[in-house]
Amino acid sequence: LSFNNWFSIMVKYNKTFEEIPRKRFPCDDFVEKPSLEPPAPTSDYAQNKVPPTYQWSKLTHANILAARGDNLLDVAVKGKAAGWTDLRTDWQCAADSAPANYPHFVRGRDSVRKYITELFNTEITMYDGAMGTMIQKQGKWLDESAFRGERFADWTCAVKGNNDLLTLSQPKVIKDIYLEYLNSGSR
Repeated sequence: LSFNNWFSIMVKYNKTFEEIPRKRFPCDDFVEKPSLEPPAPTSDYAQNKVPPTYQWSKLTHANILAARGDNLLDVAVKGKAAGWTDLRTDWQCAADSAPANYPHFVRGRDSVRKYITELFNTEITMYDGAMGTMIQKQGKWLDESAFRGERFADWTCAVKGNNDLLTLSQPKVIKDIYLEYLNSGSR
């Protein structure tokens, strides 16, 4: 029995169909309101939209101290691939390091959350570029050994394709990609 046949029989013998009211749920009464920003993280900086101190060396929580360990001691090893000469953890800038009318984010003067919210609500903003594609454009030189760099040369598993790892093993690649975005007009 096809659906059409079944339906014509039902119409013939039962001229009216009883309408059953739809069950209502609490979510049916939810009134939508536009959200101008995502929910804020729990930190005081995010909740109150104030700039952080950027004085991370003063953080003394046991978990932070344990994670930090001696990882920041030797710039010659930890920062070699990036060409870093400075591994300090404090990046506080004076609030007056840029004029008040300077339109871009200034560390120590502005709240990152407030700045990004304002940016997203007033301009056409692309938050994410095609990083994977840009990394693939680097060519065949970006093989397993390039992904490892010196820092992960003895790593126990394959790392090629772990694009996040490139920030540590080949930071110049990531920096150059961001510079391409900036040079094309992104900010």
